[in-house]
Amino acid sequence: MIFNEQRPIALKELEFPTPDLYPTRMFKHADINFAYENSNDYVKYVLDSVKTENKHRRILVDVKVHNLSVGEYPCLPGWHCDTTAFIDEKGKPENLYLIAVGDNRTEFLANPFEWNSDTMDQRKIARHIPKDAPVVSIPNSTICKFGRYDFHRGPCSTVAGTRILIRVLESDIVTPRNKSFECNSFYK
Repeated sequence: MIFNEQRPIALKELEFPTPDLYPTRMFKHADINFAYENSNDYVKYVLDSVKTENKHRRILVDVKVHNLSVGEYPCLPGWHCDTTAFIDEKGKPENLYLIAVGDNRTEFLANPFEWNSDTMDQRKIARHIPKDAPVVSIPNSTICKFGRYDFHRGPCSTVAGTRILIRVLESDIVTPRNKSFECNSFYK
């Protein structure tokens, strides 16, 4: 199996939010309508800018804001793929759209990664990604599209600052969680 067959596709650059427009309510896998109704103007602007394919049963939204210090991670450190713990999950592969604003933007493997084992547990696969594997960061304040089989990570913050992440997921597998979400920072 080949992971990260292509780099994330940059679709549309958006205007940077001013601090008064930073999202104040966070979500993880909220139904798009719930997220839209319970968000501020900036999140609505981003959601209005994402052009989904509408080929899945659900459209879900994550909204996360981190005030990172140097040495913190916006998520658990390390490589991962979104939506499933086991890569061979049945169903149509999801479409994922991501925008990250700030200095700490999501990194993807820059080159394809080949996996030739029966083990499909993404945590075990991730352990085999070389520590010095070349990476590419998504552009600042730009909607990017990627898929279920793209390993990525939230890098360790090298400068203090705010990081905004909004992800839109088209899925038949993931179910909505229509409630607020509390963001955590992690330390290495």
